[in-house]
Amino acid sequence: MFSHSPQPQSGRSYPGHVHRSFWLLVALAVLATGSLSSALGAPPSPLTGLRVAISGLVLLFSLALATRVMIALARAHRRARPI
Repeated sequence: MFSHSPQPQSGRSYPGHVHRSFWLLVALAVLATGSLSSALGAPPSPLTGLRVAISGLVLLFSLALATRVMIALARAHRRARPI
């Protein structure tokens, strides 16, 4: 019945939303990097290991998603250029 489409029905795109998502992902990656750095300097314990694992995964996924958004923005920019 309802299908999810990356573009609205009117054909317009939402560059502000995409840019905001990109910067939120970058900020999340920065926070995860700080958390990972402090966890690596903490005394060894099971909780420290869990913190390292979670921070590392959040960092990995946020960087991967930010890269995908950046690639999509570059493709859209190239397509929008007049020839």
